[in-house]
Amino acid sequence: MIKVRHTKYRDCELVAKANVDKNTLLLVKDPNPGYRLKPTYFVYWSNAKSNVEQAGREELRTPSGRKISQKTAIRKFLEMVEASKYLTFSSL
Repeated sequence: MIKVRHTKYRDCELVAKANVDKNTLLLVKDPNPGYRLKPTYFVYWSNAKSNVEQAGREELRTPSGRKISQKTAIRKFLEMVEASKYLTFSSL
């Protein structure tokens, strides 16, 4: 996963949030207003103490690069929540 600052978070809608131990995971949806495009889903991860704008971000896509549905995004988010029990997120 690549750590990227994403200032467009304010334009996104929060779908789900999970706090696991000292980690925070957010599933957000960028609805692409004004365009006839499927929404884009992102997962933000960080320490519980850090700011969301400085969190790492992962765009959720299919293996072939297509956008995913909300059902698939939630399923992948729940898998990431389970995996985060064994991880520690830290900043650079």
